Amino acid sequence: MTSGVAALTQSPDRPRLGREDGALVDPFGRAITYLRVSVTDRCDFRCVYCMAENMTFLPKADLLSLEELDRLCSVFVG
Repeated sequence: MTSGVAALTQSPDRPRLGREDGALVDPFGRAITYLRVSVTDRCDFRCVYCMAENMTFLPKADLLSLEELDRLCSVFVG
C-alpha cells in the first residue's frame, strides 16, 4: 500500500511534491499556490466548462459538510 504522497509522485499526470520546499507541483512543473473549492454542486451559472447540459447532482449525503470542507481547507492552507 502506498501513501497519498507516494501515489502523487508516481504518476506523471497528477500533481506531485517536486521542489525542495515541498510545494505541490503540476505536470508542467509549476508550483500550485492556490486552492479552489466548490461548496455546492448546484451553481446557477451553468458554465459550459464545468457543468453539463443535463447535469445529475449528487445526493446531499455524498457531499462534504461545511465542517468537513473547513477541515480539508485548513489542512491544505497549513
